[in-house]
Amino acid sequence: MNHPQVIEQARFAADLVMAGKTSLDDQITSAYQRSLSRAPKPQERELANDYLEASVSGNATAEDRRDAMARLIQTLWATPEFRFIR
Repeated sequence: MNHPQVIEQARFAADLVMAGKTSLDDQITSAYQRSLSRAPKPQERELANDYLEASVSGNATAEDRRDAMARLIQTLWATPEFRFIR
């Protein structure tokens, strides 16, 4: 999951997730929809929101925010739910 190609793809996915969405809640929903084909559960949404807010400071650049979202997406990709068909 930490291979440079995976990181590059996660950054690309983060760009897609964040495109045109100003609300962090909408971005989190999009990340879950694109990665797991479902909306996040309330606790998952809260954890993702807490993680993203803690990962960037008030003076974070767009690239910093994108990289934090990319790390969240990598985490979703590492879940059994992403890797295995039910």
